Parts: sequence; C-alpha cells; structure tokens
Amino acid sequence: AKRARLPRLVKREVTVLSAHEMKTLIKASDGDPYQQLLVLSLSMGLRQSEALGLTWGDVSFDRAEILISRALHSKEGGGHELTELKTASSTRRLVLPQPALKALKHQRIAQIEHALALGPKWNNLLDLVFTNDVGGPVEKSNLRSRHLKEWLKTAGLPSTFRWHDLRHACASSLFGQGVPGPVVQQLLGHSSLNTTMGVYGHLIPSQQSLAAEAMDQLLA
Repeated sequence: AKRARLPRLVKREVTVLSAHEMKTLIKASDGDPYQQLLVLSLSMGLRQSEALGLTWGDVSFDRAEILISRALHSKEGGGHELTELKTASSTRRLVLPQPALKALKHQRIAQIEHALALGPKWNNLLDLVFTNDVGGPVEKSNLRSRHLKEWLKTAGLPSTFRWHDLRHACASSLFGQGVPGPVVQQLLGHSSLNTTMGVYGHLIPSQQSLAAEAMDQLLA
C-alpha cells in the first residue's frame, strides 16, 4: 500500500450566485412551503442538516438570534433523530439579519395556522421549525428533487446547483461585501480560519492596493 499512488484530490468548484440571482431564486419559490427555509439558508449559510434540525427552542425573536447546536439525520432502519454537532466550533449562537428574522416570524405564524387547521393529524414531536405536511422531519431528497429543482427551473439557474451551494452563495456574498474572514468562519461554524480561506479565499476581492497605500503612508 505504501507504493500506491494516491489520486490527486480535485476540489469542486464553488458555485457563486450574484445578489440578483439570489433574489431571483427566492422570488421563484413564492408560494412554496419551504420558501422561508430557503431564505434562512441563503442568509445564514447553514448546513442543510442544521437548518432542518432547528427547533423553536433554538430561536429567540426578542434577541434576534438562533442557536445552532444540533442537526437532523436519518437513522439506520428508518426515521430521523436530532444529534449533537461534531465539533465545538459548529455549535454557535448567530445574530439574525432582517430577512432571516422575518422568514422565521412568517414560518412561525404559518406553522401555527397549519397545525390548527390540521388538528389531531399534526404531530411535531421534535418542535422543529421546518417540517413536512403533518409535522414530521423534512426528507432531504424531497427538498432537492421536488422543490429546489423547480425553483432553479423557474429562476433560469443551472440544474446542477445543489442545496449545499446555498451555503457557498452566502459565504461568497459576505466576502464580496467585505465581511472579515473570522466573522464568516464563525457564521459557517468552521473549525479554523484556514478551512474558510481554503474554500473561499479566492473569492475575496484583492486588497493589495490598500496594503500598498498603507505602506506608502507608513514609510513616506
């Protein structure tokens, strides 16, 4: 095995959406029960399992914050479970931007109305923010095949776009707006800044001219 030549690791190209494309994608989801999930994922860069594992107990409307501490995963043999996140850096308390806060408020009202209309058939035992029609966990495959696929088609975006690319779109947009790397790292829950920069560093606008100007002033 020591003599074996390992294949070169090829990194997948990070999908970048412009601000216009992000808004177009959200618009394409109008009327869809998971539109608020899309808004939260785009604006917060959450992993899919983190967003689907979010409970109402993790949401503070008063402080405009959410606590990311668990993820929703499928169990062997069927069913779902909430599991603790793998690393300490993955567990994080995040400040909600206005689009995400409005999305969660809208989701709360819509869910209560739907639960009242459904009556005894409603069964949200895990107190999840995002559920299926009867209160159970959301199937990830349904999000991709039924919802995301239709949004992309309506928005005129490539069908190869994955749900995880929403996380990439969030990070790349923040870097494009000049948000510092450590802040993006904390938002995404990466264990180190090296991880964040390794994936998104090439998307950061060049600051070399600013560095040169600063040195000019120091040594002039």
